[in-house]
Amino acid sequence: MGRRVLVALAGATALVLIPSPAAAQYLDPGASSVIVQVIIAGLVGVAAVVRLYWSRIKAFIASRRRPSTGVPTDQQDR
Repeated sequence: MGRRVLVALAGATALVLIPSPAAAQYLDPGASSVIVQVIIAGLVGVAAVVRLYWSRIKAFIASRRRPSTGVPTDQQDR
């Protein structure tokens, strides 16, 4: 995405997240169902990203592990 698009999305998100001082403090069942849908969509999105990048995640974790030499850790530095 272009830089302008990202700036526009960030600005729109900021405007949506800024609370209105005169907003009513009532949550009807429709609003709570939207909140539940957003939470579920976020979890599904995270699962999709993990599935897409699973091989890279595994490779990163494998590269972070120290190769085992079969020698106990207290004798490796001797």
